[in-house]
Amino acid sequence: MSWGIKWDGSSVEYTFQGETFAIDSIAYDKGEIRNERGGGYKEPDDTIVEDVYFAKSEHGTFRWKVSARASGFDAHADIEEVVLVQVPTGCECDLPVFEIYESDD
Repeated sequence: MSWGIKWDGSSVEYTFQGETFAIDSIAYDKGEIRNERGGGYKEPDDTIVEDVYFAKSEHGTFRWKVSARASGFDAHADIEEVVLVQVPTGCECDLPVFEIYESDD
């Protein structure tokens, strides 16, 4: 079974000059998968996925970096962090919600 990160599809609000707008489409840009040494004795490596997502708006492009980890013996992954890494000048933005999907590859 494999897993990955996906946006949950919910609108994300942002403000520009006191007015509220909605982002209704967020797209995957790029990603990276790597392993880190497990924390326990003889524990398998952790699998780390870091994806970048973006959304274009009338005010510019927003970009988020999303990190998830499946630790050692745990087959289930969890979202660790969502960071806004690019925001158009003068905008403030809520963080979108991302979730883990699993597939039977």
